[in-house]
Amino acid sequence: MVSRLSRRSIALVVVAVAVVSAGCVGGIADGSSANASASQTVTTSGTGSVSAAPDQAVVSLAVTATADDAETARERVAANASSLTAALTEAGIPSDAVVTSYYSLHEVSRSDGSTSEYRAVHAFRVTLNGTERAGEIVDLATSNGANRVSSVQFTLSDEARADLRAEALRAAMENARADADVVAEAGGLTVTGVRSVSTSSHTPSPVTYASADSGGASTSFSPGPVSVTATVTVTYDAS
Repeated sequence: MVSRLSRRSIALVVVAVAVVSAGCVGGIADGSSANASASQTVTTSGTGSVSAAPDQAVVSLAVTATADDAETARERVAANASSLTAALTEAGIPSDAVVTSYYSLHEVSRSDGSTSEYRAVHAFRVTLNGTERAGEIVDLATSNGANRVSSVQFTLSDEARADLRAEALRAAMENARADADVVAEAGGLTVTGVRSVSTSSHTPSPVTYASADSGGASTSFSPGPVSVTATVTVTYDAS
């Protein structure tokens, strides 16, 4: 379900400009003069906010290993990473939805400080269309080599984000016009048209680990809504 919120800020600008010119040109016998003219504007801002359920999940996870030497650590991570990607492919996750986000192989000190060991990390980002399989993918990954889940984010696809932004902009324009009509009427004016419009938007923040149920045999999530907000500043002609 989609919900709307609005915030409005108002600025009234009334500009009066009088231009008077008179004089004689060349052989014209009678003088000519221009009528005085006035330009008046009303400027308002409107904000529209639209919320919807996320349609995309992004699972960030990693395979890590430690060993006394760098080669052994690398081999262990490579083997587990291969098992992980094979399991994801078998589960129907497209290969382009599974990308490497980070890789590291470095020496670290042991907790007792006596000797050093090597740690390898291969991190992946898995993008899912829809949110229903997020818990399943977490369980699948941790059963096939992954030993770290950094985050699970619920967000909007590019298409859904564009649709919500358009709706938020329409709501913002409605709010700006409603305010302009009120302000113009209070000033003895009537809005006659739009002179200029500027827009701004806020990137929606993904919902991270909205809710996780670890009490059962499998992982499940209950993601909350994602909001898209747009703001417009409109200058209207008024008379």
